[in-house]
Amino acid sequence: ADPEWLSELNCYIRMNCIQAFSAEQDDVLKSSKRGRISLKQVGIRCAFCVGEDIEERAMSAVSYPVSSSGIYESVKRWLKI
Repeated sequence: ADPEWLSELNCYIRMNCIQAFSAEQDDVLKSSKRGRISLKQVGIRCAFCVGEDIEERAMSAVSYPVSSSGIYESVKRWLKI
């Protein structure tokens, strides 16, 4: 259970502010500046920025972590912004 491992703030963010998703072709074309994002790659994104164009999104609103520890690091970066 999350409360055993995460702080109260991180539990809130996980439940209300973040979405996990699989990259679609449009995501790959728009987001892959260095070619590191592949079709169906799992990403996390700000739940409040989902409908925004890539140019209108908050900085780092979408992240494609390469490992499970990268998910935590991405969320930590969001907390600093």
